[in-house]
Amino acid sequence: MNESKHRLLFLWLVLLAFVSICLLALIDLFTYRARPGGHLSGNGNPAALFMIPFFLVYIAFVAVLGTSSNIVFRRGFFQRKFAAEWVCILIIIGISLCGLEKLYITEILATLGGGPSNPQSMIYGWSRFNQYTNNIFINYITFALGVLIAILTGYATALIQYIKDKEERIEHSNGNTG
Repeated sequence: MNESKHRLLFLWLVLLAFVSICLLALIDLFTYRARPGGHLSGNGNPAALFMIPFFLVYIAFVAVLGTSSNIVFRRGFFQRKFAAEWVCILIIIGISLCGLEKLYITEILATLGGGPSNPQSMIYGWSRFNQYTNNIFINYITFALGVLIAILTGYATALIQYIKDKEERIEHSNGNTG
């Protein structure tokens, strides 16, 4: 891939990241927050207006990020710049993000008095996905987890491609010497 295509890919990556983050912020902004002793809103789920555009842009963003990561890591493998430490660091970050997400979900459900199956909950009998629980599923932590998964996928596919290329070069050189 030539340099102008790399720049275009990088430009798309930045643009998609920016739009994804803006849509994520709008979802967060329009998700209702329950207050102990407060009342529930009957105004529906205004954050839902931004969810489909968010998912479309976010999927495009992580796809471009995975492709970009693949290119960077593949180039790095051939130049012997990347070691297993990077994967370990990314996995540790991923585990930490999963722990943070669990704490965040626990905090939101505690504020609501429990989940929709708990009779003492403010959202008892509602669906699991509603105007008070949008941010359980769509938040900055899950956004970061998706980014991390895209980078790890780029790393894994680059490593597989590197190993295949290396094996083909060995087979080709053995075939030429015999």
